[in-house]
Amino acid sequence: MIVRRLRLRPGFPHAQPQVTSRMEAAVLVGIFSDPAHVIAYVGGEVRQPVNTCFAGRAIGGKLTTSDEASEVAWIPPGRLDDYDIHPAIRRRIVHGLDAAATPHVD
Repeated sequence: MIVRRLRLRPGFPHAQPQVTSRMEAAVLVGIFSDPAHVIAYVGGEVRQPVNTCFAGRAIGGKLTTSDEASEVAWIPPGRLDDYDIHPAIRRRIVHGLDAAATPHVD
């Protein structure tokens, strides 16, 4: 299953208000950065994310919405096509679901 929004480091001050599920990281999926994936915020801030992605399992907490996520759900991999997922994020998910893949590094 995939959680649509999670923070793996609840002790990290910036992430603390956004924690919805406690996760146990098991395997490094990869380090991803895509120059075409730029996030522009309402206040004018623009970021190009670099993401370290892990496969893991939920060990506690609950899924909750926030001002950053109006919908939060565990999604079976077979239903991912039912969702509008940015190509940069889909690439991380697909790589993470490939059991034979080695960690990806951009």
